[in-house]
Amino acid sequence: MSKEQKLATRNAFVDTSVFINENFAVTSTAFKSLVSLASMGSVFIKVTDISLREVEAQLETMLEGAQKALNEKTRNVRVLRNDPSGRYRPLFESVDVAGLKKDIWEALRCDLAAANAEIIPAINRPAVEVFDRYFQKRPPFG
Repeated sequence: MSKEQKLATRNAFVDTSVFINENFAVTSTAFKSLVSLASMGSVFIKVTDISLREVEAQLETMLEGAQKALNEKTRNVRVLRNDPSGRYRPLFESVDVAGLKKDIWEALRCDLAAANAEIIPAINRPAVEVFDRYFQKRPPFG
C-alpha cells in the first residue's frame, strides 16, 4: 500500500476462518502481527461471541482429530519403539487433549485481551438480524 492510499477502516473483523487458517493463531506470525498492531492502536480487532464459541468447538474437534491421527500413525510405526536411544518415544505418548485445548484457548484469549479486541455480543441478538448482516456481508461478516 502506498503512502497515498488510506485504509477505509481500521476495524479488523475476525471470524472463525481466520483462527482456523492460522492454526488457532497462538504462534502465527500473521495473527501476532495483527495483535501487535491492535495493541498499538493502529487497528481495532472485532470478533463476535458466536465466532469465539465456534473457534473453541473447532479447536476441540481438531485436537481430537490430531490425537486420532497420532494413534493411527503409531500403529504403523511401532517398530520405532525399539530404538535404544528413546528419541522416538514421544510419538507413542498420548496427547492431553483437554489440557492442550485449555492452554491454546487461554493463549488465544490473552492475545485478544492484549489487542484490546472488542467482543461483540451476538448470541442474544435476534437470528434474523445476524443472518441479514451475514447475507448482506455487513460487519462483522463482510
